[in-house]
Amino acid sequence: MRAAKLALAGLIMGTSVQAGGLDRSGQPIYPLFRDGTYAEATYLYNKPSVDGRDLVVPGPIGNVADDFAMFNFAFKHDLSEKISFAIIGAEDFSADVVYPVGFQPSGLGGTMATSNGYSITALGRYKFDENWSVHGGLRANRQDGLVGLGGLAYGPLNGYAVKFDDDVAFGYVLGGAYERKDIALRVALTYNSRIRHKFDTNEFLRGMPIGSQGTKTESDTPQSVNLDFQTGVAPGWLVFGTVRWAEFSEFELRPEVFTALTGQSLVDLENYITYSLGFAHRFNEKIAGSMAFIYEEPGERLVSPLSPRTGQQALQLAGVYNVTEKVELTGILRYTRVGNAQPGTGLNGRVARADFRDNNVLTAGLRIGYYF
Repeated sequence: MRAAKLALAGLIMGTSVQAGGLDRSGQPIYPLFRDGTYAEATYLYNKPSVDGRDLVVPGPIGNVADDFAMFNFAFKHDLSEKISFAIIGAEDFSADVVYPVGFQPSGLGGTMATSNGYSITALGRYKFDENWSVHGGLRANRQDGLVGLGGLAYGPLNGYAVKFDDDVAFGYVLGGAYERKDIALRVALTYNSRIRHKFDTNEFLRGMPIGSQGTKTESDTPQSVNLDFQTGVAPGWLVFGTVRWAEFSEFELRPEVFTALTGQSLVDLENYITYSLGFAHRFNEKIAGSMAFIYEEPGERLVSPLSPRTGQQALQLAGVYNVTEKVELTGILRYTRVGNAQPGTGLNGRVARADFRDNNVLTAGLRIGYYF
C-alpha cells in the first residue's frame, strides 16, 4: 500500500547535523526524491547546555548557549516523468552564544555572538532513466550578525562590538544520484557552493563608534559536500546515512578596525566531516521508527570563544505515523554530546581562557508531510 511505503520514506528526514556548532541544517535535499507532489513543514526546538570554568579568574561559567527554534519547509512537484523540482527553506548557518556577566571581573564575561541565517533553495532534477539522475539549482541565503568581545581575556579590546547588517547573496547546488527502486537503494552526491556576503558593518568600542561607519566586510559561508545513501536490507528494513564535509576554515570575519588592530579574523574555525548512520523499520502500514548515530571527529581543543566546542556524538530517534495515505506525522528526539574544548584568545597564538566539558544539546521536533 501507499501508506506502508510512506512510513519508511518519512524517516529519512531526521539526519540534520550541527557541524562546527554553526551548521544547523546540514543542507539536505531529500524532499527532491519524494514521490509525486509533496509538501512538508518542520519545527525543531533545541535546548543546549554548554557551561565551563573560567581559567583567567577561576570560577564557573554558566550556560553560554541559548535555546533556539528552527522552522524548515519544502515543496516538491513532478513536471514530467523525467523532470521534477523542489523548493527547500532551512536555517543553514546561525549562532547564539552569550557568556554570562557576573558581579566580578571574568575572563570572557560579555563575549557574545548572534547570527541569523536562512536559505531558500530552488532545485531541479532530471532523470536519465530509472537509475541515474542529476540535480542542481540556486540558493539564496540571508545573513546578519552581532559580535561582542568581553572580559579580561581581550585586554584593550574588552568592550569591542561589531554589527553586520542583513545581506542576501546567492550560490548554487550541483549533484547526481543512482537509484534502484527494487531494493530501495539511493546514493546521492551533492556539492553546495560557498556564498559570499558583503555586510554593511559598524564597529564600536565600549559603546562608542570607531572607524568609518557603514564599511563593507566580506565573508563566505562554507562550501560543502554531502554524500547521502540508503538501501533496503530486508522486507520493512532500511539502512541510511550521510557523510558531510564543510569547509569552515574559509569562514572569516575581518571588520576594518578590528583587523587593523589585530591582523586576525574574529572567528577561526576548522573544517568538519560529520557522519551519520542509522536504520529504519516499518512496524505496520501506519507506523515506522528509526534510530541513527551521528559522529563528528573532534578537532583542536583550543577553539574560538564564539564556538566553544569541537566534535559531537549524537543519538537520534524518529517515528512516523501515517494519519491517512496523504498525511504523515514525524517526531524526532535527539541527544547530542558536544566535544570538550578550551576557548582561547591571543595575538601571538591562542591561549586557553576557559575549559568546557561534558556538555550536551537536547532536540525535539515535529514534521507534517502532505502528498497531493
